[in-house]
Amino acid sequence: VEFEGVDKTGGFIGTLWLNKDNSLAEDLLAHGLASVHEYSAAQSPYSSRLYAAESQAQRLKRGMWVEYDAEKAEEDQRQEKEEAAAREAQRQLEKNPAAAAAAQGLQPRIEFLDVVVSEITSPSTMFIQIATQSNIKELEDLMAELSVGQAPAPADFVPKAGQLVSACYTVGDEWHRAKIRKVLPSKKEFDVLYIDFGNSEVVGIDRIRPLAPKFSGLKPQAHEAQLAFLRLPDGSFAPDYVAETVSELRRLVEGRQLVANVEARPSSGPLQITLYEPDLGKSIVEKSVNGTLALSGFALATKASLASLHNPLAANKIEELVNDARSAHRGIWEYGDVTAAEQ
Repeated sequence: VEFEGVDKTGGFIGTLWLNKDNSLAEDLLAHGLASVHEYSAAQSPYSSRLYAAESQAQRLKRGMWVEYDAEKAEEDQRQEKEEAAAREAQRQLEKNPAAAAAAQGLQPRIEFLDVVVSEITSPSTMFIQIATQSNIKELEDLMAELSVGQAPAPADFVPKAGQLVSACYTVGDEWHRAKIRKVLPSKKEFDVLYIDFGNSEVVGIDRIRPLAPKFSGLKPQAHEAQLAFLRLPDGSFAPDYVAETVSELRRLVEGRQLVANVEARPSSGPLQITLYEPDLGKSIVEKSVNGTLALSGFALATKASLASLHNPLAANKIEELVNDARSAHRGIWEYGDVTAAEQ
């Protein structure tokens, strides 16, 4: 045994050699029976050999790597780094919002878009489509081509998580572009996200086909978004009002073309937007969908979000509307202060 270091609990880190020149760790990694532990490997003079052995097993799909997808692993790693950076940025915002905003030179954003809300998955998550003439025509043409008919899937077709496919939506039996979010354990059912609308469902293998390359060029038409300046009911905050909030939100946005101002574009995560009626004439936050929800008593104001740092005046106005609803016991405030339990 060759000792190389000590971990945080005082345990030894080292290499176990067999016959003086064969590393047990390398053998296990090369056969796909183990994965590299980054902290330990960083202290080992043989770290490059360990990673090389692991890479070889991944490439040859040995042992635990039999279903390894290099592209998906790289994408997951990139996303993990972005999420870590976003969490750190959020931590700094919450620690000292004013200083963070000043350091980043944040100013109110003006980016108006004609949109329709294509899907509401929760009070805090929706999907919007940007309603330009070119986008609408491209999507209509694509859907028309997809609906012409789908050839049977090849016998060796095995859909994988992260793959773009053509999926037949259960409601209406129409074919749409979709991304496989998860392969269910049976491997005969798949959790798919329809990338042009934002809705999702679980479908069987018989309702999935490979997506022809000519349908991959158009960017996904559904953009994930959330209403800026607000904290809306969820599983941990005012959970009894989730359904009522979704119902009110649907009443305000469904079947309408609206104008969205993109208040913030985080490096990862949904767009933070304010939604307005197109005939309003100017962006008056208290007349927005965001303001209406706040005044109706379905939201808290949040000052630490990126949108609030870009536009503190709008965030302050939302807070005034929330306080008005609180005083009048509307919505989530009907029985008292819902934030008391969090304090």
